[in-house]
Amino acid sequence: EIMKKQKFTIGTDPEFFLQSQETQEFVPASMFFLEHNKDNPKDFGGGFGVLRDNVMVEFNVPPANSKDEFIANIYQGIDLIRREIPENIDFKFQASAEFSKEDLKNYAGGLEFGCSEYFNVYNIAIPNPKRTNTRFAGGHIHVGMPTKMTDEDLERVVKIFDYNLAVPSFEMDKDEERRKYYGTPGCFRITPYGFEYRSLSNFWLAGGDLINWVYDQVELSVNQFYEGVVISAEQVLQSIELKEQV
Repeated sequence: EIMKKQKFTIGTDPEFFLQSQETQEFVPASMFFLEHNKDNPKDFGGGFGVLRDNVMVEFNVPPANSKDEFIANIYQGIDLIRREIPENIDFKFQASAEFSKEDLKNYAGGLEFGCSEYFNVYNIAIPNPKRTNTRFAGGHIHVGMPTKMTDEDLERVVKIFDYNLAVPSFEMDKDEERRKYYGTPGCFRITPYGFEYRSLSNFWLAGGDLINWVYDQVELSVNQFYEGVVISAEQVLQSIELKEQV
């Protein structure tokens, strides 16, 4: 029996670091987007925008209805930001980067942590990132669902996403620092259109194959949700423990 494909939309608001080619040091995003914080993103039109989030650059893309559109939106978002930043600054899609205490104090946004409330389906306690000079970059996925979601629906769909995305990412994303603070499985935020899945870092934005993979796993997860698939907390957490032991 062929799985019936469900319609859904997919977007992302990833964060990344800037690095000077000359010094190899990380450069705070406020050097280029001082005015543009979460309350005032720079609007490129058409759902594309950019802002500084802490010391990172964060960009927004419009929701996509297909894989091709999703990939094109990401590259267009990167391209629009590229034009705003000098050529001697590299974009670094990596999950964490360390800054000096001075930089974090002196640059606008360095001590701001701008996450509005989110939930964890396993009630995992997450340490406070304010005690570290490392900053962490997310690759959150925004999923627009065709039907209104109940609390039970959200819990079930997040566990399916964990199983198909977070669990395999433990082998693909070697950065263990972010995982302690933001990368735990089960993190999501409720949105008017569906939900935001928050467990992944930005590792998947580093290459076309990985963007492809994320889209495919999201599509699989949405279809499994509508088929009634149930993944238990044990299945997710045991899989991760097994992967960590390898």
